[in-house]
Amino acid sequence: MVAFVVSFGLVDLLGADPQDATAALRTPPAVFLSAVGGYLLIAAAMAWLNTRLSLRRLSSQEGLPPRALRRHHLLAVATGVWLAAGLAGVLLTGYGRWLVEDLHLSGVPLVPKLLAVAPFLAALEFVWLLDYPYYRAVRRRIWAGRDDAPCWSPAEYLDYNTRHHVLFIAVPVSLIVLGVDLLALGAPVLDRALPAPAGQMVQAAGSFAVAGAVFLLSPLLIVRVWRTERLPDGPLRARLQDTCARLGLHVRDLRVWRSGGQIVNAAVMGLAAPVRYVLLTDALLEYLDERGVEAVFAHEAGHIV
Repeated sequence: MVAFVVSFGLVDLLGADPQDATAALRTPPAVFLSAVGGYLLIAAAMAWLNTRLSLRRLSSQEGLPPRALRRHHLLAVATGVWLAAGLAGVLLTGYGRWLVEDLHLSGVPLVPKLLAVAPFLAALEFVWLLDYPYYRAVRRRIWAGRDDAPCWSPAEYLDYNTRHHVLFIAVPVSLIVLGVDLLALGAPVLDRALPAPAGQMVQAAGSFAVAGAVFLLSPLLIVRVWRTERLPDGPLRARLQDTCARLGLHVRDLRVWRSGGQIVNAAVMGLAAPVRYVLLTDALLEYLDERGVEAVFAHEAGHIV
């Protein structure tokens, strides 16, 4: 998630303004397309090497050795650093200028920024796909001895990571960028209608208002980006609603967070009651009784009330 935010920021700094330093570069498309290819190959090579080394360490030891897990994490962090830094290099080759000027997208809200970050998103999907054998090996170690151990398929693994590590951030951020871009299109009108400082202040205030509105309403987006559904009526729902009443916690809905039985977790999200949700994962509901679920929920609710 951090790498995605950094990458979006790099796009804004290096790839969206035809007057910036990248505009001076007039490299042919073959150059930056080759840079994109090299960027993807290096990301894939780093992920493949991390998975290969991690599987080798796991195969030589019993259980889940902490040292092997730490090494995998460090190499994964290094890969994330490359994803952000490599994208900056791609943009500096002239890819960002090409999107804005040669494709005539300078006046189109949001689209050039999404296209500029597309190599990062593609690289991320490659990294997750290559990391899947390691994920599967770890899950098998965790659930050793169980024939029915839950484990995502490669498609499910990509879907979960995309929803929870990309769309979770990308959808709200994209809405903010879209709003700011639309306000920027109206800047000439404001400049003509208002004195110079006033027009800029109105645009800045509008940008802050858009960001604040998206932030407050983001739970409405997240429950749709993540796979959630209404917690069915029954004793558990009634019990949790009673707990909410005792704690003075007002929520919009209680929802089941579908993870394919992989994640044991709960969350309360939303600053304002009309957009506040309680999320309980399917695995939490499967492995804990009602008293256990209520205890986990009360702990999460304590962060709000």
